[in-house]
Amino acid sequence: MVSRVPRRPTPAAGKTASVKTRVDGPVVIRPIPIPIPIPLTVAPEPTHNFFDACRPGQPVVRQDDLLVLRVELNNLTVQRGSPPRLRKTGSGVATLVLHFPPQSIFEQAFAESSPPAVDPPVTLPARARIAGESRIAFAVPDGFDIPYTLEGVLTAVRDLPLAVGANALPPTAAQPPLSFPEWLGGLIAQYSLMLSS
Repeated sequence: MVSRVPRRPTPAAGKTASVKTRVDGPVVIRPIPIPIPIPLTVAPEPTHNFFDACRPGQPVVRQDDLLVLRVELNNLTVQRGSPPRLRKTGSGVATLVLHFPPQSIFEQAFAESSPPAVDPPVTLPARARIAGESRIAFAVPDGFDIPYTLEGVLTAVRDLPLAVGANALPPTAAQPPLSFPEWLGGLIAQYSLMLSS
Protein backbone atom coordinates (compact mmCIF):
# COMPACT_ATOMS: atom_id res chain seq x y z
CA MET A 1 0.00 0.00 0.00
CA VAL A 2 1.37 3.37 -0.95
CA SER A 3 0.59 6.27 1.34
CA ARG A 4 1.57 9.88 1.04
CA VAL A 5 2.57 12.23 3.77
CA PRO A 6 0.17 15.17 3.86
CA ARG A 7 1.40 18.23 2.02
CA ARG A 8 2.70 21.11 3.96
CA PRO A 9 1.96 24.67 3.03
CA THR A 10 3.96 25.96 0.07
CA PRO A 11 7.31 27.36 1.26
CA ALA A 12 8.27 30.95 0.74
CA ALA A 13 10.02 32.01 -2.44
CA GLY A 14 13.50 30.62 -2.80
CA LYS A 15 12.92 27.62 -0.54
CA THR A 16 12.09 24.09 -1.75
CA ALA A 17 9.64 21.58 -0.34
CA SER A 18 9.78 17.82 -0.62
CA VAL A 19 7.05 15.21 -0.47
CA LYS A 20 8.07 11.93 1.08
CA THR A 21 6.49 8.65 -0.05
CA ARG A 22 6.32 5.68 2.28
CA VAL A 23 5.62 2.10 1.03
CA ASP A 24 3.87 -0.36 3.33
CA GLY A 25 4.03 -3.91 1.92
CA PRO A 26 4.75 -5.14 -1.63
CA VAL A 27 4.40 -2.78 -4.56
CA VAL A 28 1.96 -4.06 -7.19
CA ILE A 29 2.47 -2.92 -10.75
CA ARG A 30 -0.58 -3.45 -12.90
CA PRO A 31 -0.32 -3.78 -16.67
CA ILE A 32 -1.76 -0.90 -18.62
CA PRO A 33 -4.59 -2.15 -20.85
CA ILE A 34 -3.72 -1.41 -24.45
CA PRO A 35 -6.69 -1.59 -26.81
CA ILE A 36 -6.01 -4.06 -29.59
CA PRO A 37 -7.95 -3.29 -32.75
CA ILE A 38 -10.03 -6.23 -33.92
CA PRO A 39 -9.77 -6.79 -37.67
CA LEU A 40 -12.99 -6.49 -39.63
CA THR A 41 -12.48 -10.00 -41.02
CA VAL A 42 -13.88 -11.42 -37.77
CA ALA A 43 -17.41 -12.63 -38.37
CA PRO A 44 -19.96 -10.31 -36.75
CA GLU A 45 -22.22 -11.64 -34.04
CA PRO A 46 -25.54 -12.72 -35.65
CA THR A 47 -27.64 -11.38 -32.77
CA HIS A 48 -26.26 -7.84 -33.07
CA ASN A 49 -27.81 -5.10 -35.12
CA PHE A 50 -27.85 -5.71 -38.88
CA PHE A 51 -26.85 -2.06 -39.38
CA ASP A 52 -23.73 -2.11 -37.15
CA ALA A 53 -20.80 -0.24 -38.65
CA CYS A 54 -18.56 -3.30 -38.16
CA ARG A 55 -20.53 -5.20 -40.79
CA PRO A 56 -19.44 -4.93 -44.43
CA GLY A 57 -21.54 -3.06 -46.95
CA GLN A 58 -23.92 -0.13 -47.13
CA PRO A 59 -27.31 -0.77 -45.43
CA VAL A 60 -30.47 -0.07 -47.41
CA VAL A 61 -34.15 -0.16 -46.42
CA ARG A 62 -36.83 0.15 -49.09
CA GLN A 63 -39.88 1.80 -47.53
CA ASP A 64 -42.44 0.37 -49.96
CA ASP A 65 -42.07 -3.26 -48.89
CA LEU A 66 -39.46 -3.01 -46.08
CA LEU A 67 -36.78 -4.84 -48.05
CA VAL A 68 -33.65 -4.72 -45.89
CA LEU A 69 -30.17 -5.54 -47.18
CA ARG A 70 -26.57 -4.38 -47.23
CA VAL A 71 -24.71 -3.84 -50.50
CA GLU A 72 -20.99 -4.72 -50.38
CA LEU A 73 -18.70 -3.68 -53.23
CA ASN A 74 -15.42 -5.47 -53.97
CA ASN A 75 -13.17 -3.92 -56.64
CA LEU A 76 -15.97 -1.58 -57.73
CA THR A 77 -16.06 2.22 -57.54
CA VAL A 78 -18.90 4.65 -57.03
CA GLN A 79 -18.63 7.81 -59.11
CA ARG A 80 -20.50 10.94 -58.11
CA GLY A 81 -23.32 12.20 -60.20
CA SER A 82 -27.08 12.35 -60.30
CA PRO A 83 -27.65 9.45 -59.89
CA PRO A 84 -24.21 8.13 -58.86
CA ARG A 85 -22.73 5.40 -61.08
CA LEU A 86 -21.33 2.02 -60.01
CA ARG A 87 -18.45 0.94 -62.24
CA LYS A 88 -15.76 -1.64 -62.48
CA THR A 89 -12.73 0.38 -63.44
CA GLY A 90 -9.83 -1.75 -62.21
CA SER A 91 -8.54 -5.11 -63.28
CA GLY A 92 -9.07 -8.31 -61.35
CA VAL A 93 -12.08 -10.07 -59.90
CA ALA A 94 -14.96 -7.85 -58.82
CA THR A 95 -18.00 -8.95 -56.82
CA LEU A 96 -21.24 -7.36 -55.76
CA VAL A 97 -22.48 -8.94 -52.53
CA LEU A 98 -25.99 -8.59 -51.12
CA HIS A 99 -26.33 -9.35 -47.39
CA PHE A 100 -29.76 -10.28 -46.03
CA PRO A 101 -30.85 -10.28 -42.37
CA PRO A 102 -31.67 -13.55 -40.56
CA GLN A 103 -34.65 -15.25 -42.15
CA SER A 104 -35.53 -18.02 -39.69
CA ILE A 105 -35.93 -18.57 -35.96
CA PHE A 106 -35.65 -21.92 -34.17
CA GLU A 107 -38.02 -22.07 -31.20
CA GLN A 108 -38.46 -24.54 -28.39
CA ALA A 109 -41.54 -26.75 -28.89
CA PHE A 110 -43.84 -28.11 -26.20
CA ALA A 111 -46.07 -31.19 -26.51
CA GLU A 112 -49.70 -30.38 -25.79
CA SER A 113 -51.30 -33.84 -25.75
CA SER A 114 -48.80 -36.14 -24.00
CA PRO A 115 -49.09 -37.02 -20.29
CA PRO A 116 -47.31 -34.50 -18.06
CA ALA A 117 -45.01 -37.19 -16.61
CA VAL A 118 -43.37 -37.79 -20.01
CA ASP A 119 -42.38 -34.22 -20.86
CA PRO A 120 -40.09 -32.09 -18.74
CA PRO A 121 -41.84 -29.20 -17.01
CA VAL A 122 -42.51 -26.18 -19.19
CA THR A 123 -40.22 -23.26 -18.42
CA LEU A 124 -41.13 -19.89 -19.81
CA PRO A 125 -40.04 -17.95 -21.70
CA ALA A 126 -39.43 -20.54 -24.38
CA ARG A 127 -35.91 -20.77 -25.73
CA ALA A 128 -35.25 -19.49 -29.25
CA ARG A 129 -32.28 -19.02 -31.54
CA ILE A 130 -32.10 -16.79 -34.58
CA ALA A 131 -30.22 -17.77 -37.72
CA GLY A 132 -27.24 -15.82 -39.01
CA GLU A 133 -27.48 -13.50 -41.97
CA SER A 134 -27.23 -14.82 -45.51
CA ARG A 135 -25.52 -13.37 -48.54
CA ILE A 136 -25.42 -13.74 -52.29
CA ALA A 137 -22.31 -12.80 -54.28
CA PHE A 138 -22.38 -11.91 -57.97
CA ALA A 139 -19.40 -11.87 -60.35
CA VAL A 140 -19.07 -8.51 -62.08
CA PRO A 141 -17.69 -8.45 -65.66
CA ASP A 142 -15.35 -5.85 -67.15
CA GLY A 143 -17.09 -2.71 -68.40
CA PHE A 144 -19.80 -2.93 -65.71
CA ASP A 145 -21.59 0.44 -65.37
CA ILE A 146 -25.01 0.90 -63.71
CA PRO A 147 -26.81 3.61 -61.73
CA TYR A 148 -25.90 3.20 -58.06
CA THR A 149 -29.46 3.09 -56.77
CA LEU A 150 -31.31 0.22 -55.12
CA GLU A 151 -33.37 -0.30 -58.26
CA GLY A 152 -30.25 -0.20 -60.43
CA VAL A 153 -28.46 -2.80 -58.29
CA LEU A 154 -31.49 -5.13 -58.10
CA THR A 155 -32.00 -4.89 -61.86
CA ALA A 156 -28.32 -5.60 -62.56
CA VAL A 157 -28.11 -8.70 -60.36
CA ARG A 158 -30.82 -10.38 -62.43
CA ASP A 159 -28.30 -10.83 -65.26
CA LEU A 160 -25.06 -11.23 -63.28
CA PRO A 161 -23.67 -14.75 -62.74
CA LEU A 162 -23.34 -16.01 -59.19
CA ALA A 163 -19.86 -16.04 -57.67
CA VAL A 164 -19.85 -19.48 -56.03
CA GLY A 165 -16.93 -20.99 -54.12
CA ALA A 166 -15.21 -23.96 -55.76
CA ASN A 167 -16.22 -26.31 -52.95
CA ALA A 168 -19.91 -25.48 -53.54
CA LEU A 169 -19.90 -26.33 -57.24
CA PRO A 170 -21.08 -29.75 -58.50
CA PRO A 171 -18.33 -32.04 -59.76
CA THR A 172 -17.50 -31.42 -63.41
CA ALA A 173 -16.54 -34.98 -64.35
CA ALA A 174 -18.18 -38.25 -63.40
CA GLN A 175 -16.44 -39.85 -60.47
CA PRO A 176 -14.85 -43.24 -61.21
CA PRO A 177 -16.62 -46.16 -59.55
CA LEU A 178 -15.05 -47.59 -56.44
CA SER A 179 -12.63 -50.40 -57.18
CA PHE A 180 -11.75 -53.06 -54.65
CA PRO A 181 -8.87 -55.52 -54.67
CA GLU A 182 -9.92 -58.96 -55.90
CA TRP A 183 -9.70 -60.59 -52.47
CA LEU A 184 -11.86 -57.86 -50.90
CA GLY A 185 -14.38 -58.01 -53.77
CA GLY A 186 -14.75 -61.76 -53.27
CA LEU A 187 -15.16 -61.31 -49.52
CA ILE A 188 -17.86 -58.69 -50.03
CA ALA A 189 -19.70 -60.92 -52.50
CA GLN A 190 -19.49 -63.90 -50.11
CA TYR A 191 -20.90 -61.95 -47.15
CA SER A 192 -23.59 -60.43 -49.38
CA LEU A 193 -24.75 -63.92 -50.28
CA MET A 194 -24.70 -64.98 -46.66
CA LEU A 195 -26.70 -61.95 -45.56
CA SER A 196 -29.28 -62.31 -48.31
CA SER A 197 -30.03 -66.01 -47.61
